[in-house]
Amino acid sequence: MHHSKSRAHGPCYGLWRAVPCEDRVFYALCNPGQIMTSMETDHLRCIDSLQPTMVRVGQGNCHIWQWKLTDCSATLAALLQVLSADEQHRAHTFLAQPARDTFVQVRAVLRLLLAERLNTAAADIRFQYGKFRKPALLENSSDSHFNVAHSGDYALIAVAQGYEVGVDIERMRAPRDLASLAEIIMSPAEMQRWRKLPDQARIAAFFFAWTAKEAVSKAVGQGLQLDFATLDTGIGQDGDTCDGVQVIAGEYGPCAFCSLAVPDGYSAALALRLAA
Repeated sequence: MHHSKSRAHGPCYGLWRAVPCEDRVFYALCNPGQIMTSMETDHLRCIDSLQPTMVRVGQGNCHIWQWKLTDCSATLAALLQVLSADEQHRAHTFLAQPARDTFVQVRAVLRLLLAERLNTAAADIRFQYGKFRKPALLENSSDSHFNVAHSGDYALIAVAQGYEVGVDIERMRAPRDLASLAEIIMSPAEMQRWRKLPDQARIAAFFFAWTAKEAVSKAVGQGLQLDFATLDTGIGQDGDTCDGVQVIAGEYGPCAFCSLAVPDGYSAALALRLAA
């Protein structure tokens, strides 16, 4: 990848500098000698290639970034330096290396994306945490909200303005006790419709229901504490999944949710908490 010397450099975001490149922005180390010997390294392509998709959900818009975790694996040493001291400490508490690497990568990319959006340094972004550990911006004059999810080889970051947001992605691997799990997460009406679906359609419908309900639960700040069986995602009404935007009511106010386009073998959903 060739970078013209004539390009203007943008502001530094922690160790990173945004460099305009035609219709995109890639990130280079402000001082490449700290970690990498060349700004032209292919290791930065993962940051360069992250382009958001705009998704309209109910009354609000949301930007979604999706990428394959292995595409950024070579940059982990650099990405670790983007994290705050407490985040670096948290990274070292993971016993499994894959879980540690995923945390570092997703949190660092989140910081870089938020830094670009908020026009600030990645190191200056501070988070606060809700009752169930959902992160949010501590200083949020822009009313920006975000959520992250990862499963298998893929990660998602969702950023919305003016709306609490939740996102989830799951790799679809049918468990042996699929019907028992469906009984736990589905409403009685959902379960009745789900049992009428063909076997293969049941798998897709189960994972759509799961990701949609987890996205809603994350949007309202409840993590996995929300009783999934109280929500009806409409599966089985018009096919095995529901591709359109739906609005679901609950004790935390209405939420709009929809499925997201993700690679084969995965299911994902996005939810926004609407004004009551």
